[in-house]
Order: sequence, then C-alpha cells, then structure tokens
Amino acid sequence: MGGVIALYTAQNRPCDGVITMSAPFRFSRSMTAVVPILRLFKRSWRKNGPQEHQKEEVGYDRYPLNALTQMMRMMKTVREGMKDVRVPLLVMHSKGDRRVPVSNSRELFDAAASERKRILLLGHPCHVVTKGLDQELVLNSAWEFIRENA
Repeated sequence: MGGVIALYTAQNRPCDGVITMSAPFRFSRSMTAVVPILRLFKRSWRKNGPQEHQKEEVGYDRYPLNALTQMMRMMKTVREGMKDVRVPLLVMHSKGDRRVPVSNSRELFDAAASERKRILLLGHPCHVVTKGLDQELVLNSAWEFIRENA
C-alpha cells in the first residue's frame, strides 16, 4: 500500500525519487469484481498466514473490505497517472511474493515515464522484503538509490 501512496505523491508533488517494495499495481479481475459486492455483506476478508521467513509479520489479520474498495480506486488513479512519474524509480519485489504477484512490479515499471528506473527482483519468497532473507540487499539498494538521487 505504501508504494501506491508513494507513486501517487510522485504524480502530484515534487520529489527526488520513488522506491516501491512489493507494491500492488493491479488486483486480479476476480477480486475487483467480487470485493465491491462482498463488502455489502461482510466487513472484512481474512488474510492468509505469514509467508515463510516472516513469522513475526505485524499487521491486521484481515482486509477491511471498504478500505480495500478505496485502495482499488486509488490504484486505478495511480495506473492512469503513471505518465506523470518522471522521477528516478526503484522497484523491488520478491519473485515468490504470495500477497502481491511479482507481475505487478513489471507492469508498474513498464508504465512509469521515468528515464532513470531500475527493477530489482529478489530471490527469496517474502512480501515484507525489509524483513525477509533479502533484507540486507533491499536496505543496501535503497540507500544506494537515495544517495544517487537525493
């Protein structure tokens, strides 16, 4: 969710660059069809358990469906405004992420108008990449990007 907010900010405010980590860019068709209807009958949708190497994941155990509907709207706005993302961009995502498919990062990367952009696909399965086995690579890559673009 933070990556979507960062991209929205880059589309609407001056900034030196954007880093996304496991950012959703598009939900599946089935999810976008079901959630707006399901939210009329249920308040939340239970998440799957934490992924391997993330036993200490902190967060809600459910997705509030009204919030998820708003998130879908925001993601659509961000997708439509990617031509306005011209700042340097670093996209990081785990190939084995079970919460957000890695194809989201490729689509996000391809849609950005940035001339200076880089995608880093991580090898270990994890959604919260700052806590996974690739943690050191993620942090070093982020610091390097910040030093180059600040």
